[in-house]
Amino acid sequence: MNFTAYSMLTRDGRRLVSRLENGREVFELVPESDLPADLPPVREWKLYCVRSTHTDIGLHNPPYIQRHGSVVRTDLARKLVAAEPDDTDPAAFRYTLEGYWFFHNYPMDKGEAATRSLVANEMRRGRIGTSALCAGNHTHVYGYEELCRSAYTRKIYEERWGLAPKTMFMADNPGVAWSVVQPYVEAGIENLLFMPNQWNPLPSTITKMDRTVPGCYWNPDAGGGGSRIDVRWNSPLPMVFWWLAPDGVSKLLTAATTLYSYGGAAFGMCPEDGPATLKTMESRMPRILKKLDARYPYDVWIFAQYGDDEPPGIWASDLFKTWNAKWRWPEMHTAGNPDEAFDQLRTKWGDCIPTISGEMTSGWLQHAASTPELLAQKFAADRALAAAEASAAVDAATRGAPFPGEEFRRAYWALILNDEHSYGTSGYQGRRVYETWLQHRDWIEKAQATANRPGDAFDAAVRGLEPIRGTAENAWYRVVVADGVLTSVYDKELGRELLDGPANRFLYTRDNHRTWEADPARALGAEMTQTVRLAPHAKQIYVETSFRHARDLLNDDRYYRYGYLAFPFAVPGGEFFAQLNGAVMRPYLDLTGHCTDAYVGAREWVAVENGAFGVALVQFDSSLVECGEIHPDRTCYTGAAPKGKSAIYSYLFTDWLQMHQPDGAHVNPAFRYVITSYAGNWKDAHLPATVERTVNPELAGIAGRHVHAEAPNVLLAGLKVAEDGKGLIARFREAEGRRTTTRIVQDLIPGGAVTRNDVLERPWTGHAAGELELLPYQFVTVRIDDGRAIPFAAAKDDGYRYTELVTRPRATHGERDGQLYLEWGVDPSPDFDHFELWRQTGANWAKIADVKPEVHDGLPYCVNRLELLAQGSHVRVGFKIRPVDKNGRSGAFSEVFWGETREMPALARVRVVANYEAGRIAVRYDGATLESWIGGATGGEAVASQAGRGGVAVCWPWCGEPPREGLPRDGLARQMRWELVQRHGKWGLEFELKSSAETRKIWPHAFNLRLRVQMHGESTLVFTVTEENTGETPFETAWGLLPAFRLDGRAVDLTSDDAPEWRLRLTCAGDTQPMAAVGPCTHTQRTLAPHARRVHALTASVPGEVPPA
Repeated sequence: MNFTAYSMLTRDGRRLVSRLENGREVFELVPESDLPADLPPVREWKLYCVRSTHTDIGLHNPPYIQRHGSVVRTDLARKLVAAEPDDTDPAAFRYTLEGYWFFHNYPMDKGEAATRSLVANEMRRGRIGTSALCAGNHTHVYGYEELCRSAYTRKIYEERWGLAPKTMFMADNPGVAWSVVQPYVEAGIENLLFMPNQWNPLPSTITKMDRTVPGCYWNPDAGGGGSRIDVRWNSPLPMVFWWLAPDGVSKLLTAATTLYSYGGAAFGMCPEDGPATLKTMESRMPRILKKLDARYPYDVWIFAQYGDDEPPGIWASDLFKTWNAKWRWPEMHTAGNPDEAFDQLRTKWGDCIPTISGEMTSGWLQHAASTPELLAQKFAADRALAAAEASAAVDAATRGAPFPGEEFRRAYWALILNDEHSYGTSGYQGRRVYETWLQHRDWIEKAQATANRPGDAFDAAVRGLEPIRGTAENAWYRVVVADGVLTSVYDKELGRELLDGPANRFLYTRDNHRTWEADPARALGAEMTQTVRLAPHAKQIYVETSFRHARDLLNDDRYYRYGYLAFPFAVPGGEFFAQLNGAVMRPYLDLTGHCTDAYVGAREWVAVENGAFGVALVQFDSSLVECGEIHPDRTCYTGAAPKGKSAIYSYLFTDWLQMHQPDGAHVNPAFRYVITSYAGNWKDAHLPATVERTVNPELAGIAGRHVHAEAPNVLLAGLKVAEDGKGLIARFREAEGRRTTTRIVQDLIPGGAVTRNDVLERPWTGHAAGELELLPYQFVTVRIDDGRAIPFAAAKDDGYRYTELVTRPRATHGERDGQLYLEWGVDPSPDFDHFELWRQTGANWAKIADVKPEVHDGLPYCVNRLELLAQGSHVRVGFKIRPVDKNGRSGAFSEVFWGETREMPALARVRVVANYEAGRIAVRYDGATLESWIGGATGGEAVASQAGRGGVAVCWPWCGEPPREGLPRDGLARQMRWELVQRHGKWGLEFELKSSAETRKIWPHAFNLRLRVQMHGESTLVFTVTEENTGETPFETAWGLLPAFRLDGRAVDLTSDDAPEWRLRLTCAGDTQPMAAVGPCTHTQRTLAPHARRVHALTASVPGEVPPA
């Protein structure tokens, strides 16, 4: 056979085939009747495309704008459905909400009636669908009860709205915690659509990136990203698989498509890869179908194709209709309800789908490590919340106290929203990032306030214990400590030394692991305090390292700084184990193979043991741990632990996030640990129970006194009043990987029946009375009930409408000197008109603004907001607000709230930087001069600039010689200090120069001049100059660029929108000196009328090849 036939058949019966002709592949359509009868038949593919909107809960915009946008986009999707009523067309417009948060915002802002209309008129018809869970969350940092509560969105869908979504989305975030599989399956979640992003700040040095793949920095199909996530068409791992839970029984049907915004690239329908047309689909479809036909037996495929904050649109639907009109197979489907495609896969092909088990550690867990103080605060909050809720449940059952169920629901939801992946470690800047972190703090602090637990178990345990200096011992250990570093730990029971080097030793690199600082605390710019204490009555060593003013973590050269604490345990032949937030895994081994094995996201402990004995490190404040050695490149995957190494390294922090604190003086993380050791193995030592008593003694104490399993490996994870008020819900987790049958003992409801429920508190079938059967690492829920209802307490009212976002007023710093952002909630009174904002100056208060609610697209924001400038550099400012009604009557003042402006680093006062995945630019305020451009194709620094000289500057309003003696050459623009007025995403900066008394000394006219410098891909910059005459008399101007590029033998091509035929190639050998101004209108002055504007654009690009001179 000298041709290849594809699973592509037109409606008139012609099949696509290809043959080689003079070394070139030629495609043609041939009637099936003319083809050999023994050809493999056309596979009748149904390709389902998910169309949605990727909306981070923050980051792209502040959370309140993201919420507002999700409601506006849902309304737009409803209109598009209404415009096309035919539900039978597989290509009809359909739309999927990416998570529960996006659905839930609709009733929050539009009300019950509008939402019931949405459910009845679009969702039940399958035209608008939804994912079952919150959003693309960091599931690895969930607490045990928080993890289970994250599944309650499925319960709300079902009980309130009569919906039963079975598919969870994980979009963007390149990992999912293995621990979620069993409880999520139990909640009715059957499917996972995984659409990961491979970006992290520093690309892999291990795997080469294929830059021909669309969106190569983000799209995992290109490989080589900074976050290892092996979801590629050519990967040896299957893209459709059963993901087996740690219990060995539960499994999620998983479809791993490439990143949501590039899932359609292989099918020729990725807009970011050029316009999607029938032609592009026909050009790419044969190759991808050939690959699918060869590798998979299925005839159903699901993928995603949608963008960040993309409004619903009909382009894909129209394209699919055009396709389906010509082609019978494959048939293109828009996926409204994603369950449909998964149901077909499961029903027809379930037995053929391979099974994979193991953890998928997200590369973006390093983002959480870039806010170490807030991560520690969050961990403390979720532990305290579980204890507080359990204590309140005890009071409700034993004393009849009303249970504050709504308060705890809100607190857990705040933690779940906090754990969404919007962090800002990429190049985003401006209001969007600062207000996102204002909101993160608010969520965590609301959970802490509900828990109302000052301090925690570690603080209580070390209270009154003196730090060790020199040698100390208790009944179990003899330790030697020098300056807070452990130099010896001798276990008296085991009769052996446990250390192979100094432990609690701080390691710090400022150049991405190339070198290590000799004086790491000094290099960090921090005051470091390290203490070691011995527990008097337990086999435990308390270790703490705290940093005060870690100034180096806020810098102008981020992404290269990493901090660790080393614990080199001496365990010959040791094997590592790590507690996740459910299962215990073996690092390097219990992995699906998709993600890195450089580190694990441990929940509370990591151990190394050899069968004879083991040592465990219990961590309170951090998550990431590297076992055996530190991995310089986090994209590694070895599949085996390093031989002969038993050290554990606590991965403390990075400098990837620069916006969550006003300055380095506010970066004050602390890291607390307990070291313990045991004979035999961790299971027989019942290490999880020991750790639970250590990190959450209040919850463990409630278990001991009131409700517990008789088996030591079954631990209480949570206790609450049932959502329906009928008794108590107790959540247990099997912690040692053993199949177990046990009984629950309780004294809270004497004589109460103990019955098995599922994770959503629904009756469980097949439960033997009196006994509880648990699979390995299974979460199990029981109800304790005697038929009497337990009363609930009303939710507390803070005076603002509950919106799940900021209510009580808050302030945070901005990017600019003296800049503050203020937010507070919505007044629910029907007579409300506006808020007054008052500012403190010394001992006095003065009103500085009246603030009215903002309404956009007919829908108000759910917060009030204000930006303030010129508040002073590095100062703390007090504010208060009060409401004013429509009759002018003022209400009570709020509590005083404070904002602190940035301490501007010296370099930040001189220049501003934009970081983009494909490059980096830096622009000086003086002259708005580009002083640095590093792109993926520039071969390093592309601008010649040193000590404030050189660079690329704008010449305006004249170029070259001045119009009269005494004026500066090349205009006044390059002589003045400009202001940054806007960032354009991660890739652009916009500056403004306005006429002033200073400019009039040089040139007498009134004007407004703007310059936007924007990166396009790896090799192109666009300079856009907007000149405006703001006066009453005309004037003449010319413009150009004064370039100084450094390209080491390469070239820069300059083109301009002003004159499409104009083109200039600059060939540079080494560093160039500033050249004459260039541009198609450089020396030609033109008149600009009063109040008129002109826009000019000049593009600088680095060509792939430079011709000989």
